[in-house]
Amino acid sequence: MELNSRAFMILEMLTKQKKISADKLKQDVKLTNRQLEYDLHNIDAYLKNNGYEPIKREDKGILYASQNVHSLLSDIRKKEKIINLSSTERKYTIILYLFINNEVVSLFHISSFLKVSKNTVLQDISEIKNYIKEYDLSIQYSRQSGYYLKGDETDQRFISYKVISLLGSTENGVTILSMLLKKEDANLLNECKKTVENLQPIFKYSFIEQEKNEFIFLLACLILHFRKNKNIVTSDRNLERYVKNKEYEAASYIINNLPLRFEEAEVYFIAKLLLGLSIGNYKKDAFPHKNQLLKAINHVIINFEELTNSMIETKSIVSQNLYNHLVPTYYRLLFNIPITNPLLETIKREYEDIFIIVEKILYPVEDVLNYLLPDEEIGYITLHIGASLDKRSFYYTARKTAIIVCPNGIGTSNLIKNELTNLFPDINFKGVFSPELIMRKEYHNYDIIFSSTLLDVEHPLFIIKPIMNNVEKAYLVKEVYSRLYNMYPLSPQLDLMMNIINKHAYIYNQNKLKKEINDIIKWKSNRSEWRPMLSELINENMIKLKVSVPDWEHAVTTGGNLLVKEDIVSEEYVKAMVKSVRDSGPYIVIAKNVALPHARPEEGAKEIGISILTLSTPVPFGNSDNDPVKYIFCLSAKNNDTHIRAMSELVQLLEKNSFYEVLEGTKASDVLNYIKKFERENLL
Repeated sequence: MELNSRAFMILEMLTKQKKISADKLKQDVKLTNRQLEYDLHNIDAYLKNNGYEPIKREDKGILYASQNVHSLLSDIRKKEKIINLSSTERKYTIILYLFINNEVVSLFHISSFLKVSKNTVLQDISEIKNYIKEYDLSIQYSRQSGYYLKGDETDQRFISYKVISLLGSTENGVTILSMLLKKEDANLLNECKKTVENLQPIFKYSFIEQEKNEFIFLLACLILHFRKNKNIVTSDRNLERYVKNKEYEAASYIINNLPLRFEEAEVYFIAKLLLGLSIGNYKKDAFPHKNQLLKAINHVIINFEELTNSMIETKSIVSQNLYNHLVPTYYRLLFNIPITNPLLETIKREYEDIFIIVEKILYPVEDVLNYLLPDEEIGYITLHIGASLDKRSFYYTARKTAIIVCPNGIGTSNLIKNELTNLFPDINFKGVFSPELIMRKEYHNYDIIFSSTLLDVEHPLFIIKPIMNNVEKAYLVKEVYSRLYNMYPLSPQLDLMMNIINKHAYIYNQNKLKKEINDIIKWKSNRSEWRPMLSELINENMIKLKVSVPDWEHAVTTGGNLLVKEDIVSEEYVKAMVKSVRDSGPYIVIAKNVALPHARPEEGAKEIGISILTLSTPVPFGNSDNDPVKYIFCLSAKNNDTHIRAMSELVQLLEKNSFYEVLEGTKASDVLNYIKKFERENLL
């Protein structure tokens, strides 16, 4: 009997995580109850047939494998070579197979390597042809040459690098890449890895772990590609003026230490890749546009704060991290190096409102770089900014020490660290480490590990996603507290609620009431946090059109008084809005003819709300780029994020000419109805 790939993955999770709940297994592997029981039955049978104890089961659905099962895993891997690629993984692998292979490639070769039928390969090739069309590439076939990639050498390298990056973020990507390269040359990958890792101590390079691994895979693929095509000529010598001595020397070192003689021009190709890979250094960089870029980054941060009435308390750290991220991004855009972001769809879904706002305020950075940033980069910047917002308070318990293992970039690592610190303030997080450092056992001072990738370690291991929704966070909290403390933490609100109830009512059964309230709180915490739409923060009394005022101060006061009348802010809040403009300048003028006055929540904000004021005659606020101001939106917010959805919606509305046409009218009801119509058509 053999285990299928899914059952093997479950056994691996059971072995590496010591103990895990059935609910967590179902969530991570995306199984039904029936599927999980079926796989567990097969695992038990397999273990018994091989002389091992079956999976142990405890109360509350906790599962674990006996210690001696650990030694079985490597034997299973070697003997059965289990791998079950997704359709996407297969297609990416076929592209690389054609890029590197030295032999005449037939359907038999591909189907044998992937262990799928020839019909499946034919279907995959048909879909690949459509995919690579946009890169001016095609797949051709002839009896003499078999299947091969056809197109410009630069385009072939681009698509190969891109699919390596995309494969590296999939479940089986690293495994299949390693198998593919070792099939052609058993030692090549290790040679490339050793050479690249020597760059760090010799040339003081700093790489993101995941991107370093992608570079290693690309080098190995290029060597095999060169062996197949002896007469490749590139035109990268004209990049000489962009490449500094350090990059040229490092690229020369790589080429001189690899098992193939490259053409001189390839030094520049490798050098430009290094520029696009090496993390920027805020303190030491000689980036030609450093001062302009730092100024633009600070402009973006201020714009975000002004537009959202949020406070980024660690501005200097966020600024430095964004700089370090954007320097290699510039070179990737300049040299047309692929930019991928495997988290993009998750970021757009979980941080949709912040993504929309960030997208609209990045123009200062884009002006300096002289490139429009793609969605992949906007996603990463969203992570940097999103991770910097205020932290929440959670239940506190006995303190343990943890490390975070993440091969991804600074933004992703910071987001994970921020989320985990919020969820577990009782745990002392020592920092973010690369998988390789932990596997080499060079750091020992910790009790538990949170990791975005599976590790073969002795400490308790909790597998996490870079971005978790509220349900996944709830599962993780439950898993951690149940394993570490044999408890599930009560909500911090519960004791306060019980005290209030005790003041005003007689409770017949304290424990039962406490449990039932806690059940409601836990259910509520698994739902998305309430973020109202714009129409929920406005009524017709808060909209005033065609008002005549003598100056900006009266404009802000008039808009603020609309909020005072609805008891949303105090009169002190309105004065604070005016003072803010006097003290900080006209940053509140966020777009052409548009101002967004606001103050800090502690200065008199009672509720969340937005008033809308239009002026019959525009007035200057002192902003030379966007004056005079005609449309004023006064904002009251009570924290950093509850109003983010409404502000994201406002940003989108301010790009619509039809919205301004309605604002030019005389009926408040028309404005409110327009907003509701927009929400129905675009947001609901």
